[in-house]
Amino acid sequence: MRSIIFHPKAQQAIRRFPKDVRVRLGKGLFRLQMGELIGMPDSRPMRGVLVFHAFVKKTQRTPPLEIERAKKRLKELFDA
Repeated sequence: MRSIIFHPKAQQAIRRFPKDVRVRLGKGLFRLQMGELIGMPDSRPMRGVLVFHAFVKKTQRTPPLEIERAKKRLKELFDA
């Protein structure tokens, strides 16, 4: 079973999501832990399960600010 590594700010954001969203996310993370391959747009291939950013997406396009936050948090996880 793969382990899940959460960035603290992503974990805080997820806790504020509605219950149905948290349940769906939890099921998806469990599938990843069990080794199932989940493709885009839900997941990118990675050796481990990293959750480094979470936000409510309201449009088709990801806002540049959210992309920058994600890059910064991913770097923080790898530099830790």
